[in-house]
Amino acid sequence: MSSIYDELREAAELAAAPRRSPARPLVRVDLSTSSIAAEADRLWEALEPLAAEHDVELVRVGTLGLSWLEPVVEVERPDAMGGGAVVYGPVRPEEAAEFLAAALGDDPAEAAAPWLIGARTPAAGIPPLANHPFWGPQERRLMRVMGIIDPESIDEAIAEGAYEALDRAVTMDPMAICDLVLAAGVGGRGGGGG
Repeated sequence: MSSIYDELREAAELAAAPRRSPARPLVRVDLSTSSIAAEADRLWEALEPLAAEHDVELVRVGTLGLSWLEPVVEVERPDAMGGGAVVYGPVRPEEAAEFLAAALGDDPAEAAAPWLIGARTPAAGIPPLANHPFWGPQERRLMRVMGIIDPESIDEAIAEGAYEALDRAVTMDPMAICDLVLAAGVGGRGGGGG
């Protein structure tokens, strides 16, 4: 990798570190087009004053792909609170206070059950997202951070490895890049690549 990309990656890692292993609860709210249509923006507004009250960090993220369950919220508890990132939805704006108290309480599996979708990372007593009929058959590679990082944060994207391929490509011979694309069997959308 180039030294410039290494410097960018180091700075991005530092900026993203608090969200990778939070010291306090992290509440991710899906604020994508479909979630805003389901009043996620109003849910965000309802959660903002509650975030300070409950000492949580409120974060905007893109969609996890669960559009029919919008608004979707993920609550990641620090290890001191039992750990785990749990996905909930739909959470209505008028339910914000009740939901947040339940999700942050001693038994979120029971108290937040009406909203529970599943655990993205292991959480006591909560079934993993892999057990969910929509989520289970999927193996996310390109979209593995979808719904986890802020889609408007270049630091979070770089910390997750964005632009590594570009950094490699600028040092390669152009024909070597063409050979890689041909070997991968990449085609155009709708057959446009032959």
